[in-house]
Amino acid sequence: MAKKETEAPADDKPVEGEAKEKPAKKERGPVGLPVILGIIFGTLLILVLSVRFLILPYIVDGLNPEAHKEKEKAEKAEKAKAAADPLSVMTPEFKEKETKTLETGRITTNPKGSTQFVVLNLATIYIPKDEDALAAITKENGKTKEGEGIPPAFLQTMIRVKGVVNSVLGSMTVEELQGNRDSLRKVFAKEFKELFAEKKCIVREVIIQEFMIQ
Repeated sequence: MAKKETEAPADDKPVEGEAKEKPAKKERGPVGLPVILGIIFGTLLILVLSVRFLILPYIVDGLNPEAHKEKEKAEKAEKAKAAADPLSVMTPEFKEKETKTLETGRITTNPKGSTQFVVLNLATIYIPKDEDALAAITKENGKTKEGEGIPPAFLQTMIRVKGVVNSVLGSMTVEELQGNRDSLRKVFAKEFKELFAEKKCIVREVIIQEFMIQ
């Protein structure tokens, strides 16, 4: 009696040359509700801010032209005030820190119609209008000159300042100088104002440090 041949178990290993099956890619699920809400909220926020700060002011001005005119008038008045009195728009810290003093040194000249001599030394207290003016008068070639005598930017100005002093003193007699000594400060402050304005500086006060008639 013939024996039945038993079938050999199938080999689990893939047959050589047979392509391996790639795992299927996982499909992304739908975008979550929180993400959608976040996008909608962000878009609405941008629209609201745009309307509030870019469009609404023009709408309000259009509906109320009188208020718009008043606003423009106030802005012009503020600019005019700043131009007429730059000190009014400066912070106290800037004024305190950047106020500077410039001395003329002794100036000797003859009063009007006299062989006597008048000796005068003035100190001008001034302040730059802004940071640019400050940089211009305290620097030259990148090196700070403050505290080293006359700032380079003021060398020509000081020549003109001394010319103004000689002119004022030479136009007054000895008696006039003696009788108007206190008012000389205001005279020089007025004369120096234009010269310092050319350097974008404001004259705050002129002090007579020395005054002699010999």
